[in-house]
Amino acid sequence: MIQFSSVYKSYSRDEYALENLSVKIPKGDFFFITGHSGAGKTTFLKLITREERPTKGAIIVGGRNISIVPERQIYELRRNIGIIFQDFRLLEDRTVFDNVALALKIRGVSPRQIRKEVTEVLRWVGLPQKIGSLTRRLSGGEQQRVAIARAIVTNPSILLADEPTGNLDQEISLEIMEMFRRLNSRGTTILVASHNQMLLERYARNVLYLKKGTSISLRRVAQ
Repeated sequence: MIQFSSVYKSYSRDEYALENLSVKIPKGDFFFITGHSGAGKTTFLKLITREERPTKGAIIVGGRNISIVPERQIYELRRNIGIIFQDFRLLEDRTVFDNVALALKIRGVSPRQIRKEVTEVLRWVGLPQKIGSLTRRLSGGEQQRVAIARAIVTNPSILLADEPTGNLDQEISLEIMEMFRRLNSRGTTILVASHNQMLLERYARNVLYLKKGTSISLRRVAQ
């Protein structure tokens, strides 16, 4: 479970990116955070990974208050979280294999096992034939699939996606969301920051609506 309790995040003395935010996200949920640009969606995700720390309040992830986790333990926290960035953040001068394999190499996984895991995850996202291609030569939809493969190759329990379909057409966007739905059906907790109303209406069960860092509503759909 992920829980925010009276969380404030300020980047300046007089302005809050998030203000007095409290919300619970059950394990295995498919959760959307939405709101206009600047509402605090990206900050919300960064707080979960401890890329940012709250100014006030507590954030519980997997039973731990990550607001007070020592810096030396942040890596352990992030081992269980996959992240898909809005701008992909791929290594454009490296191959698809290199991009997806990176997290496994950092963990010390054997080359043989890395080849197996990368091959399997690329098959899952529909890109087995691109394993040796440079990422800069891929289409936007293909790059997003590589970003998804990189995020899930370590089997994280939580997947965070920041505007994952922002630069994609509707057909590709729906394909990406179907991947998330399949992951969620396997037990992965999915958090998607998006302002795409079509996706919200089609996929979102639980939606947190933010306005200038403050929760204006939380919609929950009975399962």
